[in-house]
Amino acid sequence: MNAKSLLSVWFPIFLSHLVYTFQGLFLIYIVSPFGKDAIAGVGFSTIILWLIYAVGEIAYAGVSILTARAVGRKIHAGNIVLNGIILSVAISLLVALAFKFFVPFLSHVVSQKTLFVIEDFLKPVMFFLPLMLTANTFNASFSACGKTNFVFLMTVFANVVMLVLALVFVKQFDFGVEGAGLSLALSESCSAIVYLLFALKEKALNPFKSPKFSLLLLRSILKLGMPVGLEEIIISASYNVFTGLVASCGTESLAGFQIGLKIEAVSVSAGIGLLLATTILTSQISASGKRTSDFLITAVKTGSLTMTFFGIVMVVLSGYLPRFFSSNGNVIESAKCYLILAGISQLPMAVSFVVRSEEHTSELQSQDDLVCR
Repeated sequence: MNAKSLLSVWFPIFLSHLVYTFQGLFLIYIVSPFGKDAIAGVGFSTIILWLIYAVGEIAYAGVSILTARAVGRKIHAGNIVLNGIILSVAISLLVALAFKFFVPFLSHVVSQKTLFVIEDFLKPVMFFLPLMLTANTFNASFSACGKTNFVFLMTVFANVVMLVLALVFVKQFDFGVEGAGLSLALSESCSAIVYLLFALKEKALNPFKSPKFSLLLLRSILKLGMPVGLEEIIISASYNVFTGLVASCGTESLAGFQIGLKIEAVSVSAGIGLLLATTILTSQISASGKRTSDFLITAVKTGSLTMTFFGIVMVVLSGYLPRFFSSNGNVIESAKCYLILAGISQLPMAVSFVVRSEEHTSELQSQDDLVCR
């Protein structure tokens, strides 16, 4: 496989994550009239949501890798999807329960007003989390089948629904921050239902074609997904700790950090797309018995050029981009400092994404006999 093959899978995944990046920017923008506490609280909420999805990454990664292997062998993957959904729902219930114990801890790192914003935003998210993580599992399975264009269209659909609902709930019904959280939760829930309808028409992915609950398959998903999930949990947890440290510097610093983080997410979307595309394609190459070294070199070159470009843009425009979200001088200065530092780090980040994808794929070597039993 060459750069063209990589781009054909990577670009739609990148666009899908880019749409989610604009989702985060839009949520910050739509609550910005409520002040710096709303910006800080919603921004912090999205970091917590990242941690939640990092836990869900256990199911996502396992389903993605096993489905890619099944596709490489031309094996029906419906039971992989079904058991992945079961695992995702179980994870969502555990996360929602854990969140109740996590909230009081936040009172030690953010102001009372910011804490109220976080609770209001995440309340509807926790209620609809089983459907949200189910949509994530379908996303993994369709991406692993190479249907990344469809995944992109589904991402656009979910975000259009979110945008419309946010305008209605926040602007028309005056639901405030909770309306923003509700629009996000409902849009992802809608995408889960649409994903299911399309999966039922896919012979390779239909979870109810000869459905079978399999503890062996669940263990396989967990075994493959756990290293990836733990890695994501550690990374996102470190961001949550770092965000807490920033919050201790004041609400203006936290708001500026969140603005900078959401802008940097454009480049990170490219990196995540690179990670997922490389994992999927190396899984397929490995399943066919071919070497992956040449393809990985291509992935490093392509990813490095792309993320370096975004890094340069962040540094050059660091003093201008934050002004779209705030007129507070201290908030803008905090965002500017973050963007400069983030821009410098994009090249090594690109290399790390490819290295991580190879590490994830190497976990497959001992799993050959577990696929679709």
